[in-house]
Amino acid sequence: MTKSFQPFKGRTLEKGQHIEVYFNLHKGIFSIRDMRTGFVVGHAPRVWMYHCSFKVSEAGRQRVLESGRKNVHAFVRGYFEGFGPPDNIGGWNPFTYIPYSMKHFQDVLDRCDLIAAQQVYCFGKGGMYK
Repeated sequence: MTKSFQPFKGRTLEKGQHIEVYFNLHKGIFSIRDMRTGFVVGHAPRVWMYHCSFKVSEAGRQRVLESGRKNVHAFVRGYFEGFGPPDNIGGWNPFTYIPYSMKHFQDVLDRCDLIAAQQVYCFGKGGMYK
């Protein structure tokens, strides 16, 4: 696949596979979970997806606020395209999610809440969407 992808327990990741991605605080990269099985298939510092939706569990967010400890409660769901970056990132906008100050993923520039996107490229602790 690529040197940056770290398979987990010998699981595979195929183009077009329905996945959800979240930032793994312990590893400092993204965990990639198969939507059909619910299992983590691997980890990567960058993930490119299409037909995406942004999901935040409010109950999970509330646990973060009450305990002060982060937990896995926010995901980007979509279909795996590759590890990128996309060929042309013109027209893409940066996004982020900070549970202490946001209820949803947000556009970094105009602070609008994000529900869905045609494409998402996750890197760093956030990414870009289009």
